[in-house]
Parts: sequence; structure tokens; C-alpha cells
Amino acid sequence: MSLKEQLLQINPSEAVTLSEAEKKVKIESTFTRVFSWLGISLLLAFWTAYWVFWGVKNGFIEPSYMFPVFVGSAILAFVLVIVISWFWEKLSYTALAVLFILFSILEWFGLSGIFLTYQIKSIVLAFGLTSGLFLGLVLAGNVLKVDIAKWSTVLLVALVVLIIWALINIFLGNSTLDLILTVAFIVVFSLLVILDINMIKQAALVGDKRLEIVMALSLYLDFINLFLEILKLLGKSED
Repeated sequence: MSLKEQLLQINPSEAVTLSEAEKKVKIESTFTRVFSWLGISLLLAFWTAYWVFWGVKNGFIEPSYMFPVFVGSAILAFVLVIVISWFWEKLSYTALAVLFILFSILEWFGLSGIFLTYQIKSIVLAFGLTSGLFLGLVLAGNVLKVDIAKWSTVLLVALVVLIIWALINIFLGNSTLDLILTVAFIVVFSLLVILDINMIKQAALVGDKRLEIVMALSLYLDFINLFLEILKLLGKSED
């Protein structure tokens, strides 16, 4: 069962007995912890990516060994996403925290190649734009109330369709389609941020702190994918 399906099945019955003030306090404290985990993971991710890049650039890491390492790290990171998202109910808070931190390191150990592909100024610009967009989407998610079940289904279908077209375009090599797909991915991941903010508000009323790490992972994936698509759209490759 996926993260979205598990959260949709949660019935925070205790919320009925809470006053609006108590609900607000629970939601705010949950947001604080979720975004603390998100901040830690992003710092670890970019720190790891930069030092891998620095090691390759300065000859401390042999470039010829990096491709299998990148692939291996990406596969392990994907496995950790599955474990955290699908089996969080069977894991302790500490275990989830360790897996989440390990995922953050592996994810950007595998994606540190962006420092070898794009100029630093392009990466900084993309990160700044992503941060601004992400903040705006978080604020929008706090204001907007969405139908979680409906949004989850629609956005999942849209994401699968886009991924299929992206795979097809690897063989087509159509630059116009690539641009359209990049913009479409940005739109979908933006809507996913709004969805996840609404899901955090629902999960906050459950009282299970393990959900905070699961939702931090979901927001982390939203942010990183937004960043990569914006970098692809605006970034300039190294000569």
C-alpha cells in the first residue's frame, strides 16, 4: 500500500474531540518538525553532492568509477523510498529517521553529477527559484483545501503519463516535446506540494510522529524534482 493510500485510510477520530485551537497547535507543531526534517535532509543532500563533485574535480575520486556508483546509489535510494513510504507502519521512529538520512545522502551522492554538468551559477539560480516557488506553494497549500482522494488519483495518473512520454522521448530526442514535458513536470510537482501540505494537516491530527518523517520524504521528493526540472529548464551546461 502506498503512502497516499495509507494516509487516505487514516481516520483521525480524536480530532472530533479537539477544539479549533488545539487542532491549530497540533498542526503547527507537526509542520515545524516536518520542515525541520526537510531542512536537515536538503543540507545533507547538497553537502554530499558538493563534496563528491569536489573529490572528482580535484582528482581524489576517479571519474571512471563514478557511473556505477551513481547507478548503485540511485537504485539504493529508490529502494529506501519504497521502504519508508510503504512499510513505515512496521518501522520505529528511529529506524525511519536513520533510513531517511541515509536516503538523503545516497540520493545526492547519485545526483552529484549536476555539479559536473551545469555551471554553479545555474545551480544556485535554480535552487533559489525552486525555494521561492516551494515557499509559495506551501503557503497556498495552507490556504487551499483540496480533495485529497481526487487529487492523489489525478496527479498519480498525470505523473505516470509524463514519465512514459519522457522515456519515449529518450529515443525520439524531440527538443520541443522535452520542453513541454519539463514544464508539465513542474506543474505536476507543484500541485503535489499543495496536496502534501493538505495531507500533513490531516496526518497531524493522528498523533503518530512517524508520519512526520514520511511526509518530510514526500516534500523532499517534491522539492528535489522541482529543482531538477527547473535546473533543466534554465540551467546552462558546462562547456
